[in-house]
Amino acid sequence: LWTRLVTPALGRRRARLVCTVHDATLHPGEGGRVKDWFYAPVPGVDAYIALTRFVADRLVDVYGIARQRITVIPHGVITFPGIPPMAPRQEGGPLRLLFLGRIQPYKGLDLLVGAYERLLAEGHAATLTIAGFGELGDLRGRIEALPGISLTNRWIPHGEMAGLLGAADAVVLPYVEASQSGVLPAAFAAGLTAVVTPVGGLAEQVDHEVNGLVAGGTSQKALLGQLRRLAGDGVLLSRLKEGASRTAREELSWDRIAGSVVRAVGDLLADDGLDQS
Repeated sequence: LWTRLVTPALGRRRARLVCTVHDATLHPGEGGRVKDWFYAPVPGVDAYIALTRFVADRLVDVYGIARQRITVIPHGVITFPGIPPMAPRQEGGPLRLLFLGRIQPYKGLDLLVGAYERLLAEGHAATLTIAGFGELGDLRGRIEALPGISLTNRWIPHGEMAGLLGAADAVVLPYVEASQSGVLPAAFAAGLTAVVTPVGGLAEQVDHEVNGLVAGGTSQKALLGQLRRLAGDGVLLSRLKEGASRTAREELSWDRIAGSVVRAVGDLLADDGLDQS
């Protein structure tokens, strides 16, 4: 929100402004005329950093921003101190699933609850932790009736994140709409794999069969298919968790992210013919 307020002051100082864009447009149910105005790209921005190609495409398609003014740089790892050493899944033990973050209709929690219900009905061993603030509505009764579910329906402070991540094998993002998600770099940094739907930039963040699994669609059936694979194949789970850790160390390290930002800013200054020292 503050970007629109500080940009005029930066312009008066003849500063070049590079704006990092998490969401090119607000998610369904989060908008409104005032919010849309505040979140739209502001005048005076010289270049943009988008966290996914999907967001970059939205900046071009919705706002007409020139492609050459946009650089795609993924969000770096998000770490929380005190994550305990990851305990390997015991032979025959449950697959430990985690839904983490704000609960909004576009995040598809109902798809996950339905898929989890079917997973248990098929005889797979699994648990599901749901942690985040938001309205559950009629979904609450279904959640509370299912075995193996832990529900923390409130805002999750940073001090509790380590315990949640450290007690899971995989995060599940059953979203029906998305741009990108900060849950994924946090999960990868903690050594968790992920199961996501193929919406927005999620399929860019998750490399299918390398650090996670991408469902074939935004349906309960498609999500269940990938959860079933994880629950029934301990070798696959271990390989994906190793891939997630490798992604965090290599592709999402802040040294690498910082280098990309420096190059993007350097290119902007070079185009302007400015001294880069």
